[in-house]
Amino acid sequence: MRRLGDALHAVILGTDNEPTPLLILHGWGQDLEIMRPLGERLAWHRPVHLLDLPGFGRSPGPGQDWDTRDYAQCVLSYLEQAGLDRVDLLGHSFGGRIGLRIASEWPGRLRRLVLVDAAGLPRRRSWSQRGRLLAIRTLGRVIRSLPSFWSQSLLAWYRERYGSRDYKNAGELRGTFVKVVAEDQTANVRLITAPTLVLWGADDRETPVEMAHRFGALIRDSEVVVLPGDHFPFVGAGVHACAQIVDEFLSSSPELPV
Repeated sequence: MRRLGDALHAVILGTDNEPTPLLILHGWGQDLEIMRPLGERLAWHRPVHLLDLPGFGRSPGPGQDWDTRDYAQCVLSYLEQAGLDRVDLLGHSFGGRIGLRIASEWPGRLRRLVLVDAAGLPRRRSWSQRGRLLAIRTLGRVIRSLPSFWSQSLLAWYRERYGSRDYKNAGELRGTFVKVVAEDQTANVRLITAPTLVLWGADDRETPVEMAHRFGALIRDSEVVVLPGDHFPFVGAGVHACAQIVDEFLSSSPELPV
């Protein structure tokens, strides 16, 4: 199933094979087009591969419920098909989750890692928030335990009332979404050895900026840069600042042994 990498829709910017190619992975519910303006600027100095991840844009869906390891193996399949042994990787949000998985489990495939408002760490919640979340989950379990005559209509109400926007819009990827957001990659993050740039929007409410500082503390060779903006600091006018910072990081960071 993970050989879907052969069928992924990709756009390749730039023409030279040197320096190391950059692979850019978009966030959940998006496609490669949201990353294209950033990719075009970064392609001035390196080849850039933009992907539509499985189930998004023009790439086929996985056909079953995947987790981030499945997505990572699919991306690695694409690299093999494209003849890319080692790349730099930039992942935004959900794309960052996949980048974490590749960097921790297949470290030889990455030279540098850029995390842009990445997901993968659990959100810190107050005691009241934890209590509310526990109550919501308990209600869901109770509804699912009811006879189907009652549970079907109640589940529809429950999902509409408490489901996130991404969950409601996930369609056939809903099972995948549930698996992905349940992952806590803290242990994986501790294993990352690639030089890492953690780039964040100061006003991000989806992955709050405190996550950026936790990534910075967990990854031994990392730097954290916080910019004005929300969950998409590279959109609009922010693309220029993001591109400059990423370009400098990819161009000047010292090599580490593989």
